[in-house]
Amino acid sequence: MYRRSEVKIVLLVWLAMIATSQPATGQSKTEQALLAASSDTQLWFITGSTQKDDGYQLFHHAQILQGPYFQRFQKLPEVPVMVGSWDDHLWLVFHHRASSGREIRREVYVIQARMNDSVGIYEQSPPDHLTKVHSLPSEGRLADFIGTPRGPMALLLPYQRAGVKIEAGPSSLASSPTLQAPILLQLRGNEWVEIDLPNEFDMEKKSFLLSGDRDGKSLVLLSVSQQLLDRTDLAIRDSDGNWRVWHPEIDSRQIIDLLRVKEHLVVVQQRDGTDEVTISTLSNTRMDTIASFSIPGEPWALVGMRDGLRRLVQSSPGETSMTRISVISGRLGREETLVIQPIPPRAIWQSLITVLFVGLVIFIVVVVKPGQSKPVTLPANTMVLPLGLRMTALLFDFAPGGILTMLVLERSPLDLIFHPLFASDPSQVMAFGMMLGLTMTHSLLGELWKATTLGKAILGARVITSEGGRPGVKQIVIRNMLKLVILLIPPLGLLMIRNPYLQGIPEMKSHTVVVIEKQEGEKH
Repeated sequence: MYRRSEVKIVLLVWLAMIATSQPATGQSKTEQALLAASSDTQLWFITGSTQKDDGYQLFHHAQILQGPYFQRFQKLPEVPVMVGSWDDHLWLVFHHRASSGREIRREVYVIQARMNDSVGIYEQSPPDHLTKVHSLPSEGRLADFIGTPRGPMALLLPYQRAGVKIEAGPSSLASSPTLQAPILLQLRGNEWVEIDLPNEFDMEKKSFLLSGDRDGKSLVLLSVSQQLLDRTDLAIRDSDGNWRVWHPEIDSRQIIDLLRVKEHLVVVQQRDGTDEVTISTLSNTRMDTIASFSIPGEPWALVGMRDGLRRLVQSSPGETSMTRISVISGRLGREETLVIQPIPPRAIWQSLITVLFVGLVIFIVVVVKPGQSKPVTLPANTMVLPLGLRMTALLFDFAPGGILTMLVLERSPLDLIFHPLFASDPSQVMAFGMMLGLTMTHSLLGELWKATTLGKAILGARVITSEGGRPGVKQIVIRNMLKLVILLIPPLGLLMIRNPYLQGIPEMKSHTVVVIEKQEGEKH
C-alpha cells in the first residue's frame, strides 16, 4: 500500500505534467512560428534583435507601399505570447508571473501605425512606447486572440486539471484559480465583456478565432474536438449576436491556423509525418486546396491581407523574406527580402521644394534686399498700370504657353494649376513648369524687343525706367529673373501693393515701372 504522502507526490507530479503540456504562457501555433498579425492593409511581425541580449524588434509593413518594405517600430524586452490586429492597431499580450510564482498576469498593450504625410512613411504612435489597456483574466488557457473594430477579443479555455477534484495546500500549483468553462471576451472601454459562445461549444476543443468580414461585424470560430478527431465545428456569429454552426468535412487533426482574405476563409494544415503545408479555402460544408509548400527550416508565419496571403520567413534576426500567395490561383510569387522603406520620391520632392523656396526667400531678403525704390518720373500722359489690369496682362501672357502645353502634353486646364508649392509629386508640376518656361521666354524676348509683353501690348501698357526712358538689356534681364522668383513664390508679389507705383521686387531692383497711356480725363 502506498502512504498518503506518496500518493500526494505522485498526484502533484501528474498535475505538473499536465500544466507543462498546456503552459499558461501560451504556445505558438506551429513549432517554428514567427509571431505575426495582419489586417486587410497592414501587418506586423516580431523577430529577435540583431544585437545579442537586445530583446526583440517589432516591424510594420503596409500594402500601400507596393514593395517589400517595412519600418522598425518598438523594441520589446520580451516576446508577447499572442498578438492581434485590426486596421492600423496592434494589440499585444504579455504573460508575467506574480511574485508568488503561481498566478499569471496577462497584460495587454496597444500600438498604432500612422502615415506621416509629410515624408510618406508609417510611424509608430505613440512614438516610443506601448499603451497599456485593461489586463485579461489570469485563469484558464489563452486559446486565441484577435483584433476587431471594437477592440481585441480573447478566447479562454479551461486546463485539463479543471475537472479534477483534489485537495491541495495553499502553496500548491493545484490550488491556483482555475477556469471551469470556456469564455469569449471582448475589450470594451476599460473592461473585458463576455460574449456568448455557441451552444455546442465545449472545453475540449482546439479553437481559432477570426473576424468574419472586412467590416468586423461578424465573427468566425473554428473549433476542433480533441475527443472526436473527425468532428470540426465552423460557427459564424452575425452582427446581431446569433451563432450558426456547420460541420465541414475536413481532417481536423492537421489544422494549424485560420486566416481571412477578403471574403475567403483560408485553412492552413500540416500533414502528419510530413513537412508539407497545404492552404485551402473553406466554405460552410467543404474545403478546396489551392496551394502547398514545404515547411521552411527557419521561423515562419502565414498571414492574410486584402490582396492575398503573405508568407514570412525569418532567415536570421536581421533578415526576413516575404512571398505573396494568391488566394484565387494559389500561385506563389517571388520571394522578396524585406528592406527598410526608402524615402518616397514625393517626400524627396517636397523637401527639395521647401529648400528651394527657403533659399529663394533668403536670397531676396539678404542679397536683393527689397526696399524703397528710386524716385519715379512718369512721362506726360502716362499712369501706372492698375493692379487689376496688371493681373489681366499676366493672364494674357500665360495663355500661349498654357495652350501649347495642353496640346503637347495632352493635359487638361486643371493640370496647369499644380503649382510646386502645393504639388505632392514632381509629375504633377510638369505642365505648370512647361507653361511657366514658355511664358517667361516670350515675355523676356518681348520686353527686350519692344519693352512690353503680349499681355501688356494687348492692354496698351509698356515697361519704362524710373526716369521715364526705355530700359536697357541688363534691367530687362534682372526684372525677368526676379519675376520668375515671384511666380514661384507668389506671396512675395504682395509687396507691390505697398508701393505707390505698384513696383514689386522685380521693378524695384531693376528700377522700372509698368505704365499705360492715360486716357482723357484720368488723373495720375
